[in-house]
Amino acid sequence: MGLAGRAVTERDLEKLKATIREGMDLPREMEIHAPSHWSVATSLIPASDRMFWLRQGVEGEEEQWVVVNLAVQRKWRVILPERFLLKAVHGGFLYGVARDELDVPSVGRLVNPVEAEPVREPG
Repeated sequence: MGLAGRAVTERDLEKLKATIREGMDLPREMEIHAPSHWSVATSLIPASDRMFWLRQGVEGEEEQWVVVNLAVQRKWRVILPERFLLKAVHGGFLYGVARDELDVPSVGRLVNPVEAEPVREPG
């Protein structure tokens, strides 16, 4: 995806064990086989065109996505507007929740930048 995952620490494992034990009667010793790194993907949206949109766990409000077409082994990196939360991809459009300056939500629709005609450089 272009970003390395964060390494899993002992503190992460202890926190995970505490969360699992919450409200359950489990043995004191617990063995967890965790991966060496956490995934940087925080969301996965399958699109109607057989592509997959994976949101990266990044700092700030910016929506960074990696779009993967498994059929042709190609990927794109897409950055969406800060006030747009992607929910679905269908028919050449991105659908989501758009928020205005007063933080009022509405349904938003953007042209899918992966499918859009490339803009030629002037000159």
